[in-house]
Amino acid sequence: MGVLYQPSTEQKNYRLKSFLKLFSQEKTTLTFPAFIFGSFFALLLGSLFHLILGGDFKKLILYLLTSWVGFWIGDFSGRQLGVKFIQVGLINLGFAIIGSMVFLAIIYWLGMDTTETNKKNT
Repeated sequence: MGVLYQPSTEQKNYRLKSFLKLFSQEKTTLTFPAFIFGSFFALLLGSLFHLILGGDFKKLILYLLTSWVGFWIGDFSGRQLGVKFIQVGLINLGFAIIGSMVFLAIIYWLGMDTTETNKKNT
């Protein structure tokens, strides 16, 4: 039988510290003006999505909320990954837009089935 490689405790500690360092890096806190700017931008994305695809008032509210949630989840994930993609001030706008669009696409895709079913029933 061959001898299996066993990492030393120093190597294990280094790996653990490296992994934990990903989540414990000093992050800048989001200021109130940056939060307001990001929220307006997220609402702009949701309203443009509704303008292009149309729908009633309920869909507008759904798109606005979905866009806002996706925007901030995208911004947060970009911060956690440590990637700066279209950085505007404290907001990682690139990841935030991607997050918003992904969430809006998922909501649109989930709502397509109910729209088609409602049209067939009437």
